[in-house]
Amino acid sequence: MRYIYKMPSINTEIRRIKKHMKQINSKPSRLQMNYPQAARIHRLKPIGDVDRDGVPNLFDCHPYNKHRQDKYFTPFTGLGYDSELRNPMYMRREKRLKMNIVRMTPYEYFMECAKVHGHSSYGKERTAAYPKYVEEYKQRTLSGSKMPLPLIDYHLEVQEGRHRAAVAEELGAETIPVMIVEDMSKEEWQDHMGKHDSERLKYYVEEEK
Repeated sequence: MRYIYKMPSINTEIRRIKKHMKQINSKPSRLQMNYPQAARIHRLKPIGDVDRDGVPNLFDCHPYNKHRQDKYFTPFTGLGYDSELRNPMYMRREKRLKMNIVRMTPYEYFMECAKVHGHSSYGKERTAAYPKYVEEYKQRTLSGSKMPLPLIDYHLEVQEGRHRAAVAEELGAETIPVMIVEDMSKEEWQDHMGKHDSERLKYYVEEEK
């Protein structure tokens, strides 16, 4: 059987293009914005807490909406990283480390843990979450308590949060928030310093020579 492709009419194409352009140019409401959108549209600064929910703008999933937080996790790790989380510019400037909160599936989290530990696998990382503690965490979560933020530190090659990721997986969460700590490349650090502390950058560059 022979098929003949029928060209769409001009009016149909015009309507399709207009709809596409409208989607591109449309701006989300402030309450729906994530930080990159707020920074681009309203030039929201990374340091500060515009909605006063205790989470810096840079790491807030919805910086203008204090009622929009993760269902199962708090925005903090409960570890020493939290003080550094409130001052990410210091970490970039002095430690050459970048900290971000990203979303990934529980499976992806276990795979990243496997990379950190080396010669591991999803199965080994998943079974490292003991059922007894997973069930304990799950019952707390179902009663309304939120779990601390999982963590992967590529700089120190450590992770914290396999039991929490297992709980989220069993509760059917599609993605979980994870704090990622990693080294800045020399180019990233120089670009950051050039924007925020050009005099200090000049000093470091001269020292490295």
